[in-house]
Amino acid sequence: ETNLTKYVSVSTLNLRKEANNKSEVIDQLDLNTKVTVTAIVDNKWAKINYNGKTGYVSNNYLSDNKTVVTSRSENINRENANSSETQNNKTESTEKETPEPSKTTSEGSSSSTGSAVVAYAKQFLGCKYVYGGMSPSGFDCSGFTSYVYKHFGYSLNRTSSGQRSNGVAVSKSNLQAGDILCFNGHVGLYIGGGSFIHAANPSKGVIISSLSESYYTKNYITARRIL
Repeated sequence: ETNLTKYVSVSTLNLRKEANNKSEVIDQLDLNTKVTVTAIVDNKWAKINYNGKTGYVSNNYLSDNKTVVTSRSENINRENANSSETQNNKTESTEKETPEPSKTTSEGSSSSTGSAVVAYAKQFLGCKYVYGGMSPSGFDCSGFTSYVYKHFGYSLNRTSSGQRSNGVAVSKSNLQAGDILCFNGHVGLYIGGGSFIHAANPSKGVIISSLSESYYTKNYITARRIL
């Protein structure tokens, strides 16, 4: 097949050894990294060559062209890619860039980062559910939300009930991508459009569900905004 040149379209993209979500992560690619696609597997995975390594990435997060970003977006993407950065450092960095951010700028920043959280979380669709799990080899509901936000430098409480006190409360009518949805004994990440991604149960693993499903409507408690 003809080799295709593509570019990574999210802040961080996992390069896996095999073409599935449970496979070992052998590297992570940053936004706008140039890669050579040698094959497409199951219309979902792209086989690529990168830095002398051959592996697989989700084809959904590759683009024909580089993503055009503003200087502020570049700063956000650099922050997202650095999972060891603390929340305090993120706050200080933002304050130095924009000492008095306008309301519009602040909301735009939150929305952009929320979208990055969702894009990162979606890479784990199909991972199995494991009680007490906090890694791609197996998640429980709060382990999944904790793992995703840890990648962006935020530390969440470990239990679903504990995460009800993280961040700030948000009304159901004002949800944004990346908000944590808290149910009776369960949590998930809002992705927009009335849907959320979560580690559902041992039979389903990490899936996307609708907030309008009767079970989630009846058991909904609150939402928390971390970003």
